[in-house]
Amino acid sequence: LEHKTLEAMRSQQTASLGTPRGVKRQHLLVVGEGLSTWVKKNQSSSMQLKISYVPLALRQVTSDQIHQLGTIDLLAIGVTTPNECEDPMMSELRAVTGSPPTMVCHSSGEPRLTPQNEDFFFLKGPLTTDTFTTVIKCLRVKSELKIGTSSISRLGRPQSRIFSQQELKAASQAPSNLECECPSHLAKLVEALSEFETYSSECSVNNWSDAATHACIYSYANQARWLIEKALATALSDHKVTGAIPTPATDHSARL
Repeated sequence: LEHKTLEAMRSQQTASLGTPRGVKRQHLLVVGEGLSTWVKKNQSSSMQLKISYVPLALRQVTSDQIHQLGTIDLLAIGVTTPNECEDPMMSELRAVTGSPPTMVCHSSGEPRLTPQNEDFFFLKGPLTTDTFTTVIKCLRVKSELKIGTSSISRLGRPQSRIFSQQELKAASQAPSNLECECPSHLAKLVEALSEFETYSSECSVNNWSDAATHACIYSYANQARWLIEKALATALSDHKVTGAIPTPATDHSARL
């Protein structure tokens, strides 16, 4: 097929999937009476999370309660000792929720076993807002990357732009309260990747092998651009940029 035909087909597919710009809120499930109370009192709206609470001890949670909550992206569990991670109930809870990246908050000074699972983060109380927010950010990144590696077929779905050219220009020029220039560098990376994304979609091909290769190159470039845009959104939030930068609208389709 010629390029114009392929472009039209891609536009039709993108339109059918929906292309609102922005970032989808991830769903955090908090389990445990003490932890639920603390998070309700201290969680910041800046985290932009959908949060569900099950204020029960681990052994009291049922699968029916979890299924009613829908898809869970992140999990935070309050326990007495960290070794409760070896409890079958912990394994069952993670299995029911799809084994999302998990924060385990405990108040024990006992040594803990180390699960053979990099999706666990341990926090020893008392909690602080800064520590909780930092670990949540780590969990969010792990969740998004996990989605990307779980099914390579997702590479076939083009990721919509989060920032317009005007917003990128504003981000690259806006002053920051910190000394580093992360927003500026990230904005330039997004621009460069966007240019290559367009270039790779227009490369001429001579056979099906070339077409398959260029389709993969385009998909990876598209995902790389989207990930750097996510990094830019994080930098703009964390750096407390003082310039007037438009806030991207909520995107209900942008998933890796």
